[in-house]
Amino acid sequence: MFIPDRMYDTVYDIPDGYFTENGIKYLFVDIDNTLVPYENTSPTKENLMWFEKLKKLGITLLLVSNNGEERAKEYVKDVGYKYMADMKKPLIKRYKAFMKENGANKDNSMAIGDQIFTDIASAKRIGMKAVLVKPINDKKTAFFIFKRIMEKPFLAVYKSREKRRNKTKREGNI
Repeated sequence: MFIPDRMYDTVYDIPDGYFTENGIKYLFVDIDNTLVPYENTSPTKENLMWFEKLKKLGITLLLVSNNGEERAKEYVKDVGYKYMADMKKPLIKRYKAFMKENGANKDNSMAIGDQIFTDIASAKRIGMKAVLVKPINDKKTAFFIFKRIMEKPFLAVYKSREKRRNKTKREGNI
């Protein structure tokens, strides 16, 4: 439940082919520290270019946040994407409602976020693919430092699986 399907440094590093190979039509993306630092209230130029690329790939972007309504609303006000604030991730009740409201299901959807215990856990509980990206600006509070320490065993499992997968690929077994 806490192991991402893939890990990348940023959302921009995810190959277009990864979305198409997995039949992704709906992309649920966390806002804070995944797309922009907490202090940014609007999308960056890079965000906007990436959003445009997703649109060309036929992917519907849906923004999700554990932060309050005002924060999410401020971020999307100039881009018009659908969003849901106060998601309460890793709980999935609101997530499932947002999926249903937008015609998404676990097979045609993927989540992207910077935190294992919220973003990845909620996606995996639903049964959809989940991509972990590095936090843009990692908070240095005691809570976030503790959370990053607790994530380490799950990151180690992911890296071990990737190492085996890449070895199998090199040996021509895939």
